[in-house]
Amino acid sequence: MADTLTTQLNRSGAAILMTVSITDVADVNLSALSLETLASLVLWYLLGYAFYSFMYGALGATISRQKDMQGGAILPVLLILPGFLLGQMALPEPDS
Repeated sequence: MADTLTTQLNRSGAAILMTVSITDVADVNLSALSLETLASLVLWYLLGYAFYSFMYGALGATISRQKDMQGGAILPVLLILPGFLLGQMALPEPDS
């Protein structure tokens, strides 16, 4: 599990950096990032990953038929959706 999690984190980070550098959405200076900031980022990523993994596992354990899984899987998505929408609204003007 650690290998796949590390691979996923590396690929996500590379995709984010490539997208930000291509689209010039924000000025990203990697040398300005401290070790504490990077450690905090990794910690929160792992905590969020664990939270949603446990949530999907708990909801999957309560479903008896595969047909009912879509109804159970919508609950974690509804928790993620408000943060995603707020992020989309804040993207054009991050200082607002």
